Amino acid sequence: MILSPRVTLALPHTKSNHVRGVYSFPVIFGPFGKKPFRRQLMLPPVAAQMEEPVHRSENGLVLCQRDAYLRSVNAVVVSCEPFTEELVKKSKKGSKGETPAPKWHVVLSETVLYPEGGGQPSDFGTINGGLVEYVEQKEGKVLHVCPEPQEVGSQVQVVVDWNRRFDHMQQHTGQHVLSAVADSICNAPTVSWELSSGYVNVDLAPERDLTAEDVSAIEAQANQEIRNMREVRILVLDGTIPNDNPPHLRGKLPPVGTHTQIRLVELDGLDVNACGGTHVRSTAELQLLKILRVEKAKGNTRLVFAVGGRVLDALSGCLIRQSLITSMLASGPEEHVERIDTLLKEKKSYVKRIKTLSEELARLQGRAIAESGSEV
Repeated sequence: MILSPRVTLALPHTKSNHVRGVYSFPVIFGPFGKKPFRRQLMLPPVAAQMEEPVHRSENGLVLCQRDAYLRSVNAVVVSCEPFTEELVKKSKKGSKGETPAPKWHVVLSETVLYPEGGGQPSDFGTINGGLVEYVEQKEGKVLHVCPEPQEVGSQVQVVVDWNRRFDHMQQHTGQHVLSAVADSICNAPTVSWELSSGYVNVDLAPERDLTAEDVSAIEAQANQEIRNMREVRILVLDGTIPNDNPPHLRGKLPPVGTHTQIRLVELDGLDVNACGGTHVRSTAELQLLKILRVEKAKGNTRLVFAVGGRVLDALSGCLIRQSLITSMLASGPEEHVERIDTLLKEKKSYVKRIKTLSEELARLQGRAIAESGSEV
């Protein structure tokens, strides 16, 4: 590795290392590959489990943006302001406003909860056991939406809903893998993406319509990249000075001065992308990726997919349903489609026969009434 005096690195925290801070080393030319790559890096320190109860955010990043694996942190309540959300219920007579119980915007000296942004929903969690329903960032402040107030100046413990956090980490890193592969092998750059509790989708703008073979190739290569166990790194650039575009960069870096810091997520040897979300440390933690369906959306090609735990959950559900259907049809899974197709055809035939018989019965009843001279 060629050395350069222009780099500032953070010393990560480990169980045996209780030192934190930003350290300057005469490093680095090229963490992205063989081509020399000059950067002014400002990697914020990972918070260590030290004696002081309060962890301050540095460089405008919350703790989870420096270390997504931190599950809790001690902090001080900086402010707690009530607010109300106007709920509007629409009816045939018009709109009627309904005022719910007030909630509180809680600002902390530090947090491990991710505020919604960049296509990724916010974390859930607790503050001293009290529920945090939503997290957002406004005017440089991270606001925790809570149904109960917190005492200003008090020391609190902030805990993330880890199952939700790790799910978001898997899906978001999986999106980076999928986008990089689609762009690389099909010239299909990503124009947007969305993560929700029910699905994940990425909208691509390919040079031509993607075929079924293209989609299969993208999925296969994405899973190969997962098996390649590529390291995932977080880099923070000084946005106030010129920066060269690193190899594998998707998109462009913001113009100088538009951001004080530029956070990049690097998948070693595969992809670099500006991103503020939470990610795993290695593509191996994604386990697997499955493209569920392909749709057209606003002139783009939308891939709906799932990663890791969501794929395993979906597989579990499919196997349970398969077992039930096997029992109902009294046939093996390989015969399900044929048996269901036969049942549907039989149903269609029966419905047609019932309709014919009903019409014949109506004619016979009408004739009988006419011949008897009875009044209807």
